[in-house]
Amino acid sequence: MEKLFGHTGIGLSMLRQPLGSSDFAWAAYTYADAPNDTSLSQFTIQRDRPYILPMVKAALSKNPQIKVMASPWSAPAWMKYSEKLNGGKLRAEHYGTYANYFKKFIEAYQAEGVPIYAVTLQNEPLYEPSHYPSMGMNIPDQIGFIGDYLGPALRSAGMNTKIIAFDHNFLDWDFPNQVITSLKNSGKGSYVSGSAFHHYDSGDGSQMTSLHNSHPDKDIWFTEGGFGNWNDPPNGTSAGFDNMMNEFINITRNWSKSIILWNAALDQNDGPALLSPNNSNKGMLMIRNSDNRNDNPENHVTYHKQYYLLGHFSKFVVPGAYRIDSNTGTEVRNVAFRNPDGTKVVVAYNASSSSRSVKVVWGSQSFTVTIPGKSAMTYKW
Repeated sequence: MEKLFGHTGIGLSMLRQPLGSSDFAWAAYTYADAPNDTSLSQFTIQRDRPYILPMVKAALSKNPQIKVMASPWSAPAWMKYSEKLNGGKLRAEHYGTYANYFKKFIEAYQAEGVPIYAVTLQNEPLYEPSHYPSMGMNIPDQIGFIGDYLGPALRSAGMNTKIIAFDHNFLDWDFPNQVITSLKNSGKGSYVSGSAFHHYDSGDGSQMTSLHNSHPDKDIWFTEGGFGNWNDPPNGTSAGFDNMMNEFINITRNWSKSIILWNAALDQNDGPALLSPNNSNKGMLMIRNSDNRNDNPENHVTYHKQYYLLGHFSKFVVPGAYRIDSNTGTEVRNVAFRNPDGTKVVVAYNASSSSRSVKVVWGSQSFTVTIPGKSAMTYKW
């Protein structure tokens, strides 16, 4: 916890909390699994109390500035046409019920001392796998749910929790563009705070800038980036390192307020996971469970490269920082920030195999550094 969230660690300041079970869970569940409980009288977060809430609270104790964003993978099965957690769409008559479900979740977590900074409507609304909880939500679905149900429900309850549209891949950026445009045109634009993105396509993040240019008054968050054998080869090459640094720089240079990796920690079997055991996803940390570790505590936890590379950002760029403009190249790429206390930060990445001499200039001041080949460096002054 200290190494993930603490001052002496990498100081992570945002968490994406599944609203119910995700693809990485022991079992599939929601907070209202009693069939046809339209009043939600049996709504409960009890399933989260033994393990999940204590971990969230432990993170907050290390860093009280953490913002908790919640995302559902599915509505309760009885609210859906499919009557299943895996796949299907929300029934029209349950839009109001589902908005109340979000409100009750926010109230329940708040009562536990965990404020909910934001909610997204649906994890990956354009993808309905049959092997873990999922739910389809198209553009009209999201427009109607935000504008007529969830927005008014949270507003009337006096909640300032942000509502974030989309929560899916770069190349489909016109989805949130249409949602926001429609809500604005109907006078309901204040209900939506912005859009969320994932990286599971060939987009490079520039699509977030396209969306920003269309709606500069709405924010953008990168809410899920997974790394595994498909994009971080295990054979010792630098491909995964290059990929991660390019992505982190692209994400922050294209207006995103966050980088959230999926997952923070998994066990030695890349789980727990409904997706499948040994599914090739890698957490930032691997924590060996009690069935498979020796007596040396140092061997219980392995820190993967994404932990260190994200730390180049999170340890030095603090909440409230602004990205500031900087020129960047193809060999030595960078992104720059100004923290609330006036300190400046540059994260630089040398993609070439040879060291490069770089001059960092601001105003009439400058310094020159040598960045080794295939390495990332962070400078703060």
